[in-house]
Amino acid sequence: MFFQYSNLVGDQEILRNVMVDEKLLNGVNGFLFREIISDFSLKQCEELSPAHPTTILAASNSYMTENSGNLHQVIEKKIFVFDDKTPLLHPREGCIEYIDDESIPLSKSEWREKIITNDKIVVVKNSKIVDGLANFIIATRLPVRIKRKILSRIPMSVNKLEREIERDVVFIPFGTVKFVGDRTLSNKLVRKCLLCGISVDGIPASRKEVQNDAEQAVREFKEKILQYV
Repeated sequence: MFFQYSNLVGDQEILRNVMVDEKLLNGVNGFLFREIISDFSLKQCEELSPAHPTTILAASNSYMTENSGNLHQVIEKKIFVFDDKTPLLHPREGCIEYIDDESIPLSKSEWREKIITNDKIVVVKNSKIVDGLANFIIATRLPVRIKRKILSRIPMSVNKLEREIERDVVFIPFGTVKFVGDRTLSNKLVRKCLLCGISVDGIPASRKEVQNDAEQAVREFKEKILQYV
């Protein structure tokens, strides 16, 4: 998607092209990238202007390959590639900056404080086997009450926890989660739990502390992009 940024600094009008990969808008961090479009009042357009510098927000290296014709039209450009670990396809481009997923902050739209209805501790196992077993049980045609009874006897899967946090329902029937297992745990998932008001066993940070850190991280992230918009 092509956008144009314009801003008046005194009598000087600053103009810039902005290319945004639609995969970013539809991905897990879509809220944040839609906020950036809104914050900077970017106006969608049909094509890039070769006379203006360009900022590219891409989900992968392949986005540059697919849009190589458009990129050749503009001389001055800054490219951000988010969470793509594939080898660099354009070594001649010294303007590419890679940002991993853990460095992309949580948009406020991605979480909301929940109302805790039961202060019990839920064990969450970061395991592919548990995830697969839980998904299998959920997919069966068993009555809901039987599914819940079976699921209550096994650790909660990471996928199930993420779904509980992301649901629009504001009530959560547990107040603390305890993570077990050897797989690396996403820092984002821990922060989402704390931001929702769910305590994480072994982590003393308060919701208010994490909220302040999250809001600061979003400001710094947007300012980083703003330098090139």
